[in-house]
Amino acid sequence: MIISRNFVNLVLAMKTNQLNKELIVESITKLVKDKELVRSYIKGRISLQELKDKGIKFARPL
Repeated sequence: MIISRNFVNLVLAMKTNQLNKELIVESITKLVKDKELVRSYIKGRISLQELKDKGIKFARPL
């Protein structure tokens, strides 16, 4: 059986697309968690040190 080049490209694209979806889901999940932590900091529930421990850094004003 001969596999066409288009089929191989399609399979590779599907694998890449699946990886991209997984990365996007992971990124959005982290973004939501970070947003919740920042909201907790603003409300005074957690300290700045806890944010730093979680890897969240605030931008310095210009």
